[in-house]
Amino acid sequence: MRKLLLILALVFTSLFYFSCDTTEDPQDQNTDIPGDPTGVTVPTPTHNNVLPSASITSTGSRVKLNLLGLIDPTTNQPLTLSYNTSNPQASNIFVEEDGILQGLKVTKVGTGNVLTADIVFCVDNSGSMGDEADSVAASIVDFANYLQASGLDVKFAVVGYDSYPNGGLNFTNAQTLNNYLNRSDEYGLVTGTSRTDGFSGPDSAALYNRANSFGYAGGENGVIAAIFADSVYGWRAGAQRVFINFTDEPTQPG
Repeated sequence: MRKLLLILALVFTSLFYFSCDTTEDPQDQNTDIPGDPTGVTVPTPTHNNVLPSASITSTGSRVKLNLLGLIDPTTNQPLTLSYNTSNPQASNIFVEEDGILQGLKVTKVGTGNVLTADIVFCVDNSGSMGDEADSVAASIVDFANYLQASGLDVKFAVVGYDSYPNGGLNFTNAQTLNNYLNRSDEYGLVTGTSRTDGFSGPDSAALYNRANSFGYAGGENGVIAAIFADSVYGWRAGAQRVFINFTDEPTQPG
């Protein structure tokens, strides 16, 4: 059974690769990955309460970790990841498999190295969000347009919620997301918390039926919205799963 220990000191949005075989194969295609280092003492993590979001895929003995960016909780600045091939002890990211430290190849996401991400916006549309709802929708659209224009392989979805999921849109592009959040009905432009109330898209009827039987939290609950998206929406294989929650309340019990 494959066992991975990911120890992070500093991290930025990156892909990194390592080979999981302990024996060398003459047909090995992982010659671009540095060999496993020796004599390295893994340091104690600086922030051991920071959990990375990563997707892991493998092809033969080649393992790829697609790691989202992290923010340093002390400085509130993005963390920068590096692996020093000539002096692994000076690195700030380490991967162990079955107790064996692995050599890494780190590549920052950019031109020729495209991140695949599926992003869900969970939006509290209870009455107390009325003053913020329009600006939240505008921010979501601006953010989605920015990410799509940056060249990322990204899709977007929405779950509107109060005590239960009551609206949303399955994964789509930034243009369709904008159309949903800025749609009109027979009374004119839909505004405020109504922007995320009601399902849209080709599977809107199925989403509505699923939401009606999904559960009732008894108060604003972003967790139930995230679980709804995680279990119902059409995630792409190998994509990062990203959840962004907009609310003015702590998670309500019930």
